[in-house]
Amino acid sequence: MKNKLLIAILSICSAAICATCMAGCNPTAPSAPPEDPSGPPVELPTPPSSDADQTPPSVPAPGDKHEHTFSADWTYDKNSHWHASDCGHNETKDYSLHDLDLNGCKVCSFKYTQGLEYEAIQSNKVTSGYRVKGIGTATEAEINIPPEYNGLPVKQILWNAFKDCTQMKAITVPECCNFFGELVFENCTNLTRVELPDSLTQLYYGVFKNCSSLTSLKLPENLEYIYENVFEGSGIKSLYIPAGTKQLENTALYGSYITLANVTIDPANPYIKKDGNCIIYIKNSLNQVLAGDKTSVIPSYAKNISSSAFSECLELKIIEIPDGVENIYDNAFYGCTGLETVTLHKTLKAIHRGAFEKCASLKNIFFDGTVTEWQALVFDKNGDRWDIDSGNYIVHCSDGEVNK
Repeated sequence: MKNKLLIAILSICSAAICATCMAGCNPTAPSAPPEDPSGPPVELPTPPSSDADQTPPSVPAPGDKHEHTFSADWTYDKNSHWHASDCGHNETKDYSLHDLDLNGCKVCSFKYTQGLEYEAIQSNKVTSGYRVKGIGTATEAEINIPPEYNGLPVKQILWNAFKDCTQMKAITVPECCNFFGELVFENCTNLTRVELPDSLTQLYYGVFKNCSSLTSLKLPENLEYIYENVFEGSGIKSLYIPAGTKQLENTALYGSYITLANVTIDPANPYIKKDGNCIIYIKNSLNQVLAGDKTSVIPSYAKNISSSAFSECLELKIIEIPDGVENIYDNAFYGCTGLETVTLHKTLKAIHRGAFEKCASLKNIFFDGTVTEWQALVFDKNGDRWDIDSGNYIVHCSDGEVNK
């Protein structure tokens, strides 16, 4: 009986102890709710920090991405039109080629100019096309020459056709027009944009003469010949010559702001190259210097100095003509009034008429041949002088000196 009573008392004590322990494991203060993985994370307060400790802003959500806006007006060139963005970004949409009729594009504002003056191109009284003769009654600032007139192609622009046309600010020439006459845009002082056709193969004398507002120009890839004074008085300061150009006339850059330092020739061009700040015709190993300036160093492989190559290069003071050069052609250094010293070699075969004419400061010529060889070199049976109005130079030969 005593044993049963003892067991009962021990059971009651054990139950009381367990109840007390369980109460200690479950305090009355509320506990944090369990974390729900599908819900938002709990944000805990953080102490303030400096700007340097701030985390960068997060990438905007896809819904916050900038949406471009576009002008309702068409932007266009001679071939196509598009809507340009007006939100400060360089974006376009709806790009398409023109849908053309005789008046221009049926979609955008590109229109052919009406009222130009034309002249028929005839052979054996058969008209094969037309050439633009003048501005006629057209008054637009932007001239777009139509590809056809009276149902036949417009093939040419006559010389002086747009001379003194100060109203003109831009001109677009169609692909079928592959010939420009001389001085065609002379004195178009407000002309700022010219779109030339890829079919154009030659630029003749003074085409852009005195186009003072024209500061850039893309030459056609098929352009083969650039003749005299093409850029005289224009605002163009740099030039890229394409791979197909066969000839850059030695006076093509005369009277322009284009320096040889700002002339780039396509490296694939097999006819002309730039070396020593000279432009050189290299086809068939002719190696003829076409143009140079005060910074030029004539390459050792040069064989001839072309007519007017350095003409009126006023700041040129010293020039060495390399051993191997055979001819210095007419007016090569004409009017180089600052030229003082010239070095020549006995490989020279001829110094042609006026080669150093009006070189008023010329003082010394160093020649590695003899006096007899010098006299034979400069003698001209026709009496043509290479040194008209030049300075009172002394020729220093290998065996003596010769005064002018």
